[in-house]
Amino acid sequence: MHTGAVIAAAEMSSRMVQFRELMKVGNRTMTERVIVNFKQAGVQEIVLVAGHRFEQLEKELRGFGVTFLENRNYENTQMFESAKIGLEYLKDKCERIFFCPADIPFFLAKTVETMLACDADVVQPVYGERAGHPVLIRACLISRILALTSAISLFSSCIPSFMSRNSNRITS
Repeated sequence: MHTGAVIAAAEMSSRMVQFRELMKVGNRTMTERVIVNFKQAGVQEIVLVAGHRFEQLEKELRGFGVTFLENRNYENTQMFESAKIGLEYLKDKCERIFFCPADIPFFLAKTVETMLACDADVVQPVYGERAGHPVLIRACLISRILALTSAISLFSSCIPSFMSRNSNRITS
C-alpha cells in the first residue's frame, strides 16, 4: 500500500470575487501548487474533490494525474463532507492519507517528506503554536472519521484524542 492525498476544492468562496482554487500564485494556481508538492514528495494517489466549478477544475488540472471526485451537494455542505468523499475513495487504497484544502498551497514538498518519515497515526505540521496543513492520517483511523457527522466532532473530540495518543507534530 502507498500514500494518498485528498485535496478539497468543492466550496464556494463567498468572500472573494476570484475563484481561489485557480488563483495564480507565481506561475501556478493554488491547486496546482498543492498537487505538485505532494507529487514531488512521492505521494502516488491524489484525489481532488470538487463541487463549485467542477468542470472548470477538471479541465484546467487534467494533465496533473489526479482523480476527480464530485461533491454534488457542495452548496449545502462544509469542507468536511468533501474530505469524507475523498477519504472514502482512498480508504482501501492507501496506508496513509494526507488531507489539505486546495487553497492552502504554502507548504513544501520537504514538509510532506518529513511528515512521511514519522511513524504516527496522525501527523500535523506546526508553525509557532499554530497547527496547519496538510494533515497525515493513518488509514486505520479513516472509518472512525467517516462515521462522524460533522467536522466539529472531528476537531473537538476525534483528532485531539488521536493527537494525544499516537501523533507527531512537525514544527518549523
